Amino acid sequence: MTIAGWFPWPLRLWLGCLLALTLGAAVASARAGDGLVVREAEFAVSESDTPPASGWTRRPLPQLSLEEEARARKHHRITVWVRARFDMDQLGSGPHALYTEDIAERYVAYLNGVEVYRTYAGKDDRVIGWNRPVLVPLPAQALRAGPNELLLRVDSALDWFLVVGDIRLAPLAELRPLHARQTLWRVKGAEIANYIVLALTAVTFLLWLSRRRQEPELAWLAALGIAYFIRGTVFFFERAPFDPLLFGLLSQTMIFFLTPLGFGFVGEYFKVPHRERWNVLWFALGAANAIASVVLTALGHEGRICTAIVLATGAVSIGVLVRAPWRGDAFARVLLLTIMAATLAVGVHDLGRQDHLLWWDGAGFYLQPYNAFAILAAFFFVVGRRFVSAVRTVESLNASLEGRIAAARADLAASEAARRRLEVERALESERERLMREVHDGIGSSLVTALAVARKQKHPAETIDLLRRAVADLKLTVDSLDPLGGDILALLGNLRHRWEPDLGRAGLVVRWDVGDCPSIGWLDSANALQFLRLVQEAVANALAHSAAKVLVFACAPETREGRPGVRVAITDNGRGFVRDGEPGSGKGLRTMAARAETIGAVFACASAPGRGTTVEVWLPVDRRRA
Repeated sequence: MTIAGWFPWPLRLWLGCLLALTLGAAVASARAGDGLVVREAEFAVSESDTPPASGWTRRPLPQLSLEEEARARKHHRITVWVRARFDMDQLGSGPHALYTEDIAERYVAYLNGVEVYRTYAGKDDRVIGWNRPVLVPLPAQALRAGPNELLLRVDSALDWFLVVGDIRLAPLAELRPLHARQTLWRVKGAEIANYIVLALTAVTFLLWLSRRRQEPELAWLAALGIAYFIRGTVFFFERAPFDPLLFGLLSQTMIFFLTPLGFGFVGEYFKVPHRERWNVLWFALGAANAIASVVLTALGHEGRICTAIVLATGAVSIGVLVRAPWRGDAFARVLLLTIMAATLAVGVHDLGRQDHLLWWDGAGFYLQPYNAFAILAAFFFVVGRRFVSAVRTVESLNASLEGRIAAARADLAASEAARRRLEVERALESERERLMREVHDGIGSSLVTALAVARKQKHPAETIDLLRRAVADLKLTVDSLDPLGGDILALLGNLRHRWEPDLGRAGLVVRWDVGDCPSIGWLDSANALQFLRLVQEAVANALAHSAAKVLVFACAPETREGRPGVRVAITDNGRGFVRDGEPGSGKGLRTMAARAETIGAVFACASAPGRGTTVEVWLPVDRRRA
């Protein structure tokens, strides 16, 4: 597998966004040198509303941390005066502006003794200005030709927390792009990212509730999102929603619980062994760090050790996850490990640019808000990916189930149709048997009795012959009511049984030449009666007109034009006759041809003087074919 194969498109998209963010920050930092940058300034500590006359010392800028001075005056809030002098010729053509950033917390700007800007309205105004860039247009009437003096009076709403950041002077047109970029990355972008985190957290929480709290990893993810959101508000809030000290401590302590919550989600999602023990350890370390940080802040010390412990805890947790046997797909594992490693790198970046360390300026702003968005989005993506996989599995099972249901319905419909056909056939069979019994026991008995009485009383021969034909017709009708499942040989066998004695008395020698013939399914009682009437007509014609001595019945399978069927032929050795026109031109022949057409059979008659006559009927096995 190639290297790119380990980075599917969601991860490549996230890495691309991170690269774009870094390049954008680099562009913003590259423009940081625009204008007159105050690299060194004088400062004096005084709570007076006017600049002190003495006690000024020179200190480098930016990121002037007054930590030591705060410790020396820990029972009082301190105020620092910052003084910088510049020459008008250094600024270029106007209008001009003052740009500041990273000044915590509240300050007032004076130009040549004239107040030009302040970040707060009163002493109780809980303004938060440490991360917010400020662009102040300088009034032309306050500027002087030659030397000018810029004074900043900086104080803090929090004890022992006072920082002076970047200060620069330049034409307004040059500073506006810098201010816009820094406002975007520091404030607006952080705010947007943080509210996206809140939206993802809300969706995760609703998913957890909809799953009836059966997915503990969703609860971990929702808790992690809440912690990130609380932590991220400090980056874009302009004023503290409640006491600034408590607000700052709440935001700060959230840092110590991000690693335990992140590990809790990943461990639960992948069912990492012994995750409960690790969770207890991480939360114990987080609680201890939070308490130590609050104590150190109250004593006037920065919690550098606590921050280092947070980073070390994150590194150890990643190591534990790397070594632990995970359950799940490799893609999610690579994605989450990459995101967690990036989170650790972002933590080191943000630590290095804090005012009490200032190892580097880095991207020029803190990356933690974007890191929160990235890690929540990655975690949410992994959860969503699993849900999508589950939905696809359910859809596949539903499709399979629907197919089975459709097949079962088709089988049930076919079974029901077969049952109905069977019921109809049973009803017809029952009715046929009833009719056969009625005809045989009723009309048949009456005709046989009448024939016997006529013979005994020596009625005229015509009467006896008429009664005998009536009995024969009745027997033929009874035979047709029992077509024997389309077995034409059985049908002809019954015919032979009925007629052979009478034909013998008439002086005819009857021969039967039959073979093994297929069953004809459509030969029901109605069609069988038509066929028997046709055969009866052929035999009657032979008896009445041919003066034949031999009558041959033939039955054999025969295929015509690719269609299987059965050929039934009745041949006599009588005098024969001359046909006028086409077959069926005589009345008897027309009747037989009509009967054959009615049942879908093919009728033919061949005869010549002195050579006898052959009547044949071809019955197809399947009448539905063209």
